[in-house]
Amino acid sequence: MNKRDVSWHNEGAREDTRRWATVRDLLLTHRRDTLIFTDDQRRIHHIRQTGGPEPAHLDIYRKLTANHRMARVHEVVAKRL
Repeated sequence: MNKRDVSWHNEGAREDTRRWATVRDLLLTHRRDTLIFTDDQRRIHHIRQTGGPEPAHLDIYRKLTANHRMARVHEVVAKRL
């Protein structure tokens, strides 16, 4: 067992026997997407939004006492010439 596995078991998930690599692989499927578009005033927008977590994600977040809610981010990044 490596240091990361010990940390996973000691800090938040004593009853969970999965290796840290397995937990990490599960969390990789919880996505954050970026929508990029140009409006009628030729401004380029980037909107970042997180998808809804699946039950497996919620279980891990609960065990780690981690907040899974990320704010939606909307930025105007440039203007087309």
